[in-house]
Amino acid sequence: MAKRRMIAVIYLTAAGKSVAERLAAGWDQESLEVIAAGSSLSSQVRSLWDEYESFIFIMAVGIVVRLIAPLLKSKWDDPGVVVVDEGGHFAVSLVGGHWGGQQRPGTTGGCSAGSCFCDHNSNRCPGKTRS
Repeated sequence: MAKRRMIAVIYLTAAGKSVAERLAAGWDQESLEVIAAGSSLSSQVRSLWDEYESFIFIMAVGIVVRLIAPLLKSKWDDPGVVVVDEGGHFAVSLVGGHWGGQQRPGTTGGCSAGSCFCDHNSNRCPGKTRS
């Protein structure tokens, strides 16, 4: 199945919606879709999983781990997944960091939310130099 859009941003709460809106402001609207969590978040994520190159979840990491665990196939095929806290301060690269197309949401999206993603295997961390 061809992927419709590059990035899905999924939020649970009003605070998450605010972070999602800040993220969306930093991207071309054709590349990103902001999605409110439905009554069955697991069914919703399952139906969206193969439609996007990357996901940004604005919620607790534990929730996302349980949501995506049954959907994971391989690092070569899975979408990139970044989790951002509801304050928009921290972004965690959960899966697909290099092969899942996640570099874009991590390096661009995290900083748009007021947080920064760091890939410690490269020089893409603010203030980090390669040792």
